[in-house]
Parts: sequence; C-alpha cells; structure tokens
Amino acid sequence: MLLAYVADENFVKEFGDFLAVLLYLFTPWTAINLVDFYAVRHGKYSISEIFNPNGIYGRWNWRGIGSYIVGFAVMLPFSNTGLYTGYFAEQLGGADISMPIGLAVSALVYLWLCRSQNIQSELTQVRALDINLENGTAH
Repeated sequence: MLLAYVADENFVKEFGDFLAVLLYLFTPWTAINLVDFYAVRHGKYSISEIFNPNGIYGRWNWRGIGSYIVGFAVMLPFSNTGLYTGYFAEQLGGADISMPIGLAVSALVYLWLCRSQNIQSELTQVRALDINLENGTAH
C-alpha cells in the first residue's frame, strides 16, 4: 500500500520495476539451487541436518554466496529497469538479457567452486544420519 501511495500515477511502471528487481535477486539463487540439487548432490540431502548449523552443511555455504555475488554482479551491465540501465542493455537498444546471463554465470561458477567439495564423503554421512528418519528415531 505504501508503494502505491508513493507511486501515484506511475504505480504500474514502478511496480513493474520492483518486480524486475525481485527477479534479478532470485535469478542467481535459482541457478545455485538447481545446480546444487541436480548436478552436485543429485537430490540427496540429509533432512535431519538441513537446519543444524553445526552439521554437515554448516551455517554458511561460501560457494553459494560467492556464486550469488558473481552472478548478480555480472547481471548488472545487462539489466534495464526504470532505476538503472546497464551498459550492454543500452548498447542492445534497451534489451534486458540479464536473467539468462545471471542464470548461466551463477550456475557455472557454483559448479566450478564445488569441484573441491568432497561430495562422496557427504553422501555417506547423509545415509548414516537419516537411516532412522522414517521410523522417527533420527537424532
């Protein structure tokens, strides 16, 4: 409601810009989640460890955060909103191609950074940690 009040007659345009910014913020996050699920961990996570800050996943995933920052930064020159028009978007006549570029860059950077991760060891731990999950006795 505050946005509509401040926007007055430009509400639709400003709301569109707001939605575009949200898409920019979610694009690298989406790429990282998809790569992590399908390419890195192959859908195998420890349900009991997801919310354990001292568990196998830890508090912060520096690979994910780094990939997000790089992907978002690479998107900026290709973005075009009412708030900001990047150099390449301007050169392309206002075309905004930032989201496919952000998806690709974030995904590739995350995949590259995960090369140093010992996924096999983690998958072995996942099986052991969730062995009793179905009968409700997991720790």
